Amino acid sequence: MDREGLKVLSGPMWLALAAGTFACVIVGISAERTYAQAQIALLDAQQEQVRLTVQTSARLLDERVKIDFDKDPLGVHSAKGLESICRLNQQIDAAYILTPNRGGLLVQNIFGKSSGIRRGMVLTDVLPAAHKVLESGISQVDSSSFESDESSSVKSFAAIYRNGKIAGVLGIDYKSIKFLNRTDSVGDTQRSGWLLAFLVGMLSCVAVYTVRFRQLKEANELRVAKDDLEEANHLLENRVEQRTEELRQALDSKSMFLMSAGHELRTPLNGLMGMTTLALDTDLSEEQQEYFTHAKSSALQLTHKVNQLLDLASLETGSLRIELEETIVGDELERAIEKHKIAAFAKRLEVVVEIDPQLFGKFLVAKRRLHQIVDNLSSNAVKFTEEGQVSFKANLKDRGNGITWLDIEIEDSGCGLEDSSETVFDLKHTHNLPSNKTGLGIALTISRRITQLMGGVMEVGETDGRGTKMKVTIPLPRASGNSMV
Repeated sequence: MDREGLKVLSGPMWLALAAGTFACVIVGISAERTYAQAQIALLDAQQEQVRLTVQTSARLLDERVKIDFDKDPLGVHSAKGLESICRLNQQIDAAYILTPNRGGLLVQNIFGKSSGIRRGMVLTDVLPAAHKVLESGISQVDSSSFESDESSSVKSFAAIYRNGKIAGVLGIDYKSIKFLNRTDSVGDTQRSGWLLAFLVGMLSCVAVYTVRFRQLKEANELRVAKDDLEEANHLLENRVEQRTEELRQALDSKSMFLMSAGHELRTPLNGLMGMTTLALDTDLSEEQQEYFTHAKSSALQLTHKVNQLLDLASLETGSLRIELEETIVGDELERAIEKHKIAAFAKRLEVVVEIDPQLFGKFLVAKRRLHQIVDNLSSNAVKFTEEGQVSFKANLKDRGNGITWLDIEIEDSGCGLEDSSETVFDLKHTHNLPSNKTGLGIALTISRRITQLMGGVMEVGETDGRGTKMKVTIPLPRASGNSMV
């Protein structure tokens, strides 16, 4: 418990405890007399209950006595009968048989321990209740047993019949019952009331103190837990920021390495292509001509791959720029797809090209990037189509607000896409290329990001269940000068 909690307990807390104790004592005193009277009434009720219980037991024993002692009230069956009676009630201390004898009562048989009564004794002036049983045959209870405040043995008597006549008396002594003195009971009750009030007051103080202490302890634990949680959150945020920064730096380092490596590779590749071109212009044999032609083709392919890596690195670092210039879009589209016609004809594919005549005017567009997008999509369409056709459609759309748009659709009848329309643009999709196809698999990723930089959209179109359709939409303002964004 901190100091603040102790201050709270030392002020109003102790005042509340004292008030609670005082109130409990007052309540105890006011209830004292009522409680004593209730105790006295309870004692009276207990004595009356004992009296009724003894009388009831005597009446219930009458029938049993008639059965057990009818044949031999004073003989061998007497002892067994007495034992049987004692077992009927655990409160019975002793049972005995009394018969008339010279004006008195002879103790004929006895079972258990009965104070002052032994077998063979003749009782004369005692046990008046037993004499009443001999006279009337009605069970009696020795009422003098209830008049003493000391320990007493309660006695009951029942008639023993033989051939319809009273042959003797069955006496039963019940175990000692102690009755409290009423005056002592009142004193004890008063003392109990004071003690009860004191105990209730103390328990109330302890309860209030315990509840308040627990509340302060829980509040303190909650505050500590909250501070720990805030510290853990702050530490976690710092770690996340640190890790994010590390990943960003690693990504930048990777992109810078790719750019540096690409530039380093492009220099010797340019020299290789230049020397190969010069060699092809010299007098070469047919075999040498074939060798140099393949060498130049391989150099061109390698240069294309290096350029793709450089573009991807530029996109990752955000250094790729879009340069707008006046361009006859129709001519540029034809040049981008022209070289793929040769590959399509070699595979005996039908090539369908439809270009809107309006596109043969001048527009402001990133000429190099438009060529790159169409080149990548056309190359994929021819590469992944073994039979059927490849179609290329380009239209100029006016969607209001004075803005015109270039809509391009490139559709093939090839193997189609295995993944969803969104995953094909993710770099993680590159490992899903068909095993019989080559390439880095990053053309779609690069093309879509460039399209987005140009303010356009690239998506996968719907087909009739076979092949692939790629749709590109790019804003295409009419030429009014050169600009850069």
